[in-house]
Amino acid sequence: MKLTTFFNHYAFLLSIILFTILPVKSQINNVLTFNETTKGGNLPRVFAMDKFDDNTIIVHTIRRNSIPTQDRICVDDLFTFHAIFPDGKSKAVVIKLPVQAINYCIYDVNKILYNPIKIYTMRTNFILVTYTEAEDETNVNTYMEYAIIIDLGGKIHGKILLGPSFVDVENRWIPNKAKIKLNVNREKGFVRVGPITNTTNALLQQFVV
Repeated sequence: MKLTTFFNHYAFLLSIILFTILPVKSQINNVLTFNETTKGGNLPRVFAMDKFDDNTIIVHTIRRNSIPTQDRICVDDLFTFHAIFPDGKSKAVVIKLPVQAINYCIYDVNKILYNPIKIYTMRTNFILVTYTEAEDETNVNTYMEYAIIIDLGGKIHGKILLGPSFVDVENRWIPNKAKIKLNVNREKGFVRVGPITNTTNALLQQFVV
């Protein structure tokens, strides 16, 4: 997928139409529509969505702030998400995360897009957000992946070291190459499985948050 293609799908004033089965007596499909009007600049885009067990939906949005290059596109250095509740109410949260600029670009590696910032809905009202810290931004082998816990008010509650970021045989950084799987009981945390650089092995980790 070309970066320019990804970011040119349907110009809109952030209109999200979400088809979900909500817990109502009639047990029919409901349509929840959320609109945000912006002034000036590039339009926001939906990058990812996740939901809690109570059907509260979290929408991670980004806004391009540069012309795409062959291998990346950079976005505004703000973390923005929208919480959309089952009753139709919603709120937007914008946070200045304590992270380096490398986290605010999306990278194209072999036509697959990788974003260092990724969201996961954890236990009720808490989001796990991954990102990368570099000891030396010019040396991808110093990149380490972390996660922070954020509540729906935007408050940061903790920081977790996940492990080294993956670097392929061509010395290309591939953020979030590891997979995170939430426990069936979200109160019990999550499992992370990721390839280990320069080996054919994978690292399996269990985290309780």
